Amino acid sequence: MHTIPSRDISIEDRKLHRERVIAAGVARAGQRGIILDSGEVALLDLAPEDVGASSWATPPTVAGVYTTWLSWTVPRKVLVIYKVLQLSINPTVTSLRFWRGSRMTTMGINELEACYSGLPIIKNLAKALMDPESKEVLDRLAGREDVKVSPDLGSPMEAYFSEPYILDPDSQFQIEVKSREDSSGDYLVLGGFVIGN
Repeated sequence: MHTIPSRDISIEDRKLHRERVIAAGVARAGQRGIILDSGEVALLDLAPEDVGASSWATPPTVAGVYTTWLSWTVPRKVLVIYKVLQLSINPTVTSLRFWRGSRMTTMGINELEACYSGLPIIKNLAKALMDPESKEVLDRLAGREDVKVSPDLGSPMEAYFSEPYILDPDSQFQIEVKSREDSSGDYLVLGGFVIGN
């Protein structure tokens, strides 16, 4: 399983990927008896509470060592996780490892390092745009004095998993994080859905 930066995927392909992920999750929910037919599906965005957490903050980490981030038993629903969003300004988490079952069998590892490669360029460009002279030039180029440039200095990293993690009801799961350096933690948001009636 590999991780694909959103900048490498067209908007149309992102939509298609999302539709495929939803279809796969609904099919699994049907197989597990969670839903009776696709017309009765409740589809909610994944929230921290759905994975046994109060927020998306990761724990403190030691460089190069996997640390348990989330550990929970899925309720009587099907959970689908298909992307991750890194909201930390100076991210340190480089890898996610997914486990399942009471014996904790590895489901997959997603490396994030390549997804961060464009962030320094984006941040430097955003800082340059904060310069008053740069803003004035861009405003003139836009042909309107009322257009204001508001760069996002905390440009987030979004990445898609090549295959979604589909988590069965009443099953145990765990997600670990590994960082490139000792860290007080990052803020990662898992993108996905909760499927059920």
